[in-house]
Amino acid sequence: MFGFSAPHLLFATLLLALPVALHLLKRQLAINLRFPSIRFIIRGRLPREGKRRLRDILLLILRLALFAALVLCAARPFWAPPVDAGPQTAAGAPNLVVLLDTSASMRGHNRFQAARQAIGKHLQARTYADYALVTTGPATLDLAPTPAADTFLANLESLEPGYAAGNVSAALERAAALLPAGRKGTLLIASDFQIHEWELASLPALPGHVALELVGVGPEAPENAAIMAAHTQQLPDGRIRIVADLHNFGTQAIGRLVSLEAGTQRLSRRIDIPARSAAKVPFVMPPAETRHGRLLLEPDDQPIDDSLSLWLGAPPPIRLLAVVPFEDEPEKSTELFFLKKALSIRPGSAARGFSLEAVDVRQFFALTPAGFDAVAMLGAVGYLEEPGLELLRRSVEAGATVLCTPGRAAGTQFLALNRLGLLSAVHRGVQTFHGLHPVRVAWINPDGLLAGLFSNPRESDLFRFGTTRLVRLATQAPCEELLRADNELPLLVRQSTGLGQLLATAFALDPAWSEFPLTTSFLPFLHELFSMSGTDEGIRRLNCGDPLPVVTNLLGEASKPPAGASTETPVVIMVGNTPVVVNVPRTESTPQRQSLLALRDKLTARDGAEPAAMTDPAGRTRILWPWLAAAAALLLLAEFALGNIAAWKATAPPPSRPVRREGAI
Repeated sequence: MFGFSAPHLLFATLLLALPVALHLLKRQLAINLRFPSIRFIIRGRLPREGKRRLRDILLLILRLALFAALVLCAARPFWAPPVDAGPQTAAGAPNLVVLLDTSASMRGHNRFQAARQAIGKHLQARTYADYALVTTGPATLDLAPTPAADTFLANLESLEPGYAAGNVSAALERAAALLPAGRKGTLLIASDFQIHEWELASLPALPGHVALELVGVGPEAPENAAIMAAHTQQLPDGRIRIVADLHNFGTQAIGRLVSLEAGTQRLSRRIDIPARSAAKVPFVMPPAETRHGRLLLEPDDQPIDDSLSLWLGAPPPIRLLAVVPFEDEPEKSTELFFLKKALSIRPGSAARGFSLEAVDVRQFFALTPAGFDAVAMLGAVGYLEEPGLELLRRSVEAGATVLCTPGRAAGTQFLALNRLGLLSAVHRGVQTFHGLHPVRVAWINPDGLLAGLFSNPRESDLFRFGTTRLVRLATQAPCEELLRADNELPLLVRQSTGLGQLLATAFALDPAWSEFPLTTSFLPFLHELFSMSGTDEGIRRLNCGDPLPVVTNLLGEASKPPAGASTETPVVIMVGNTPVVVNVPRTESTPQRQSLLALRDKLTARDGAEPAAMTDPAGRTRILWPWLAAAAALLLLAEFALGNIAAWKATAPPPSRPVRREGAI
């Protein structure tokens, strides 16, 4: 089978008539001269200039062949042996596969209705052997090939665009699979060609035997205003502050009504947004009677981004696990007591609380990292066996914050942390300070985790408490010192691994080691260390179409979502104790469209790389354009040589001839 990867370029062969026309128009014509008398002019034979000489015809033929070779080379011809496509090839007519954009952006400006009409007009103008439909949404929405155009159109009318973004790359791959090699096929793409979804770098090339038709629907620059995001904050008096981020993508300034709904409560404000600008709209509402809310924008022709679901309840607590060696070190119960007391107090209504659960060190290996956000290893690392150490390493890499305090097995603890690659610090013994000269904090890292905790650290009691028992540590990169004592020994160190971090103190959090648990700095200190644990303030924010998250407890048991819960439409769902907020992806609001010329060039593999589908399984496909390129080079050399010869003969002086005299004047 002989074919072209870019057959539309063959229309350039019509330009071959241009050199022929110029060649004919260049004929030399006789010039009429007026003489008073012709009796003294010698009779001679006029040259036959009306006809072209052989060398000019050869030059014309060479130039036409050169231009034709270049056009055919650009069309990228190939040859493949015929492939048996099964019984469907008997009709001899091509297949038609329609790739229909069903993403959320097609819900606005009557784009989906326009796409249906364009497909119907195409089917009225042409006849195909069978018709198939591929959508940019889930594969379950695709329509199987059918030979009846009426059935195809009826099934097409039953489809509606969804609320999720489209997966264009997967849709193109499914469409190419429905167009077998060895038979003509047409791929008709109907879309608004939003630049975010039709990103050229992520699109595959189509097989060379597929004819491509692109149908763009919707306005080139639509007027649209959208709610892009919202930020909620619990105020100390119980009220809720919501700040909505709005954006006007249009070329005209607009005035729109923005509303906040929560149960029976509704607040509204009118806002003016300049063209191509953003604006923020604040709302402060009394304690909501429901934890679900919505921001609404006065609707326009693009309704998908005129609403945004919100979670108005308190953020879920950070799940903190305390691992304690109860049997080996019973005194660690005192350290657990101070930890519980400090974390049970919320310094502000906007701050996340903590859900603390304590387990014995021998039970730690059986837990799952997804069941907690942070871990407090109260002298427990030195008693962990290999399964427990491996779980600790995986927890930090997965994003957990781990705080380790020393105990009786401090040497084994720091040796294990160093071996796991979690902390580059060497244990050099435990030192006790007697008398009236305990160790005190003398330095806080200005660029560290605790830098912004106190407005003036020197005025807080962070620099006043005394430590009577201390582990001597020697650190090296990438371990970072956060607190340092007046004897230059580190008191708190930190090291990041994967998505999480490990912090280690040089003293235990009980009065037997230090006065720190008795100070007012102890509570904000612990809250600051663990405040970065968890994800997105404990609220999972998803786009429509994303799978529901798996929320597990300490034993790895997953919480079941409510019956019938789905992310196909905007909604707020509780999965266990975790709120899940689902909204239309705001990338669907982008008004920029992909260039159809660049898109065609990418899909037809004109970027210099041959599509993978142009090679059959046996490897018998032959690419012909390199041969045409070589022929064009030879023709160019021949044309250059022949043209130079013709130019030399035209400028050479004529040979001298003897003058014959026929009488005297």
